[in-house]
Amino acid sequence: MGANSRDFLDMRELEETADTTPTNLTLNKALLNTRVQQIKQEVDEGRVNPLEAYIFLNWMMKVADAAKAQLKEEAIEEAEKHSEKDIKVYDATVTVKNGAGRYSYPDYIKDLQEQHKLAYQAAQKGQTITDEEGTVIEPAKYSPGSQTLSIKFL
Repeated sequence: MGANSRDFLDMRELEETADTTPTNLTLNKALLNTRVQQIKQEVDEGRVNPLEAYIFLNWMMKVADAAKAQLKEEAIEEAEKHSEKDIKVYDATVTVKNGAGRYSYPDYIKDLQEQHKLAYQAAQKGQTITDEEGTVIEPAKYSPGSQTLSIKFL
């Protein structure tokens, strides 16, 4: 299976055609898909070691994930400019979602956690909650979840 990864998995063709205009990004999606199919075909035909191809494809995903992480905040800001909940753009449906928030409680007795959560909700309205003995229940602390993008391809 003698091909070297630098020979058969050469990404120079992607770099040479890379352009940041939206219409060319669409063309590059097709080019990337074609190249991935070529890699699969070369494995099927015995010209490329399947483990080497698998490792390379995982490397591609790692590079893409790093780029996504760098663009996340800007992409969320761009999506929030739209008034619709579900935005249909670039062959995808995009939705901005809030991650689940987390409560932290002043004590770890399970039975009291709901009371602390209710005390937090009351505090948001400028109110307090007391127990049966008249003691003010300390509100839980709430940390909101971070925003994320949900993307479904059309």
